[in-house]
Formats: sequence, structure tokens, C-alpha cells
Amino acid sequence: MESTIGIIFSLSLLASSQITAIASICDIYPPQGMKPFFTYKGTYTNSAWGFAVEIPEGYVGGLYQDPTAPQHGIQVILKWKPRSTIQFSAYSNSLEDETGKALDAIGCSIFRLTTVRKQAQNIESFELHKSKLGTHPALTYVIHYTCPDSSQIRVEETCLAIPPERNIVYRITLETTQEEYDHNHVVLQRFISSWRLIERK
Repeated sequence: MESTIGIIFSLSLLASSQITAIASICDIYPPQGMKPFFTYKGTYTNSAWGFAVEIPEGYVGGLYQDPTAPQHGIQVILKWKPRSTIQFSAYSNSLEDETGKALDAIGCSIFRLTTVRKQAQNIESFELHKSKLGTHPALTYVIHYTCPDSSQIRVEETCLAIPPERNIVYRITLETTQEEYDHNHVVLQRFISSWRLIERK
């Protein structure tokens, strides 16, 4: 593991964000049993955003969003109940600092933390460290949290990379329970190690 930037943040010292929150971390999507519009095995390529990733044997990627909309990425359902998923995606970096400059990977990670603080019942811990997305420099954050409707501790681990232009955010996210985190973290690393940039078309 790469050197740690800020292993455990004192959450009480983080100022609350005034930015409108995005979709709640406690919302479960896709709903249990939903059939994907498309499924993927082997190599998944997204030429619109310029990345590819290998789906290991025994796993299936699914497109659960409107297939007529721009495709940002897909999900792999590891387990329906309790929910464990891996999602890999890319999207435009629309987050900016007070000077109007697009946020870097650290800024995007802290923004995510402030969003989760608004939505979760409690945050148990937050870790942030340098890592790799494929062979590219990245940051990984890990949030342990509980939702208002359950005492079960859940974990979100995200590896994200932002190019020097700061125009795109590439990420792979694992969402799982604390009990299954160690096992699913190993699965996540298999996806991360195979991730690569490709030509955008």
C-alpha cells in the first residue's frame, strides 16, 4: 500500500459543506432482483470515456441505467442481500474550489465525505491514501458508516484517478458490509489492477 495521506480524520473538525448533496449513500440501487439492460463478461470497454477493465471469470457486469442515456459505467453485483457491489465509471469533473478550479482527487474525496456526513446516521472512520488505478496514480478512500434505518456498519471504498487536466474523474467503488469487506476488498483489487486507459472515441 502506498504512503498514507491522512489515515484517520477527526470528523468533528471537518466543516459542513454547503454543496447540495448527490444521491444518498443509503439509497440501494439497483433494487433487489432487477435485471440489467445489458450484461458484460471478459473485457468491458467504454470508448466514450476512454477506459477498460477486465471482469474476472465468475463475475458479470450489468448496465442498470437507461440504455438510451450516455453510458458512464457498469456495476457488478457481488451479493444482493446484504448488498455488495462494485461499480466502475467515469464522468466529467464538475466540482470546483472557491477559485473556480476543478477539484483534484483529494478535493473530490473530501467532498464525498461531506456528502456522506449529511446522509449517513454515523461515520465510524474515514481513511485516505495514495494508490494506483491500474498503473495510474490515484487516491483511495474508505468510509465506514451506518444508515438511519440500520445499525449494520457498511463500507464504501473508492479508488479514483483524475488526469492533470482535471476534466474527468475515473473511479472504481466497492460498497459492502463490514463483515464482508475483507473478502470483497480482495475482489476489488482484481478489478483495479486490470483497469487501463484507452483511446476516446
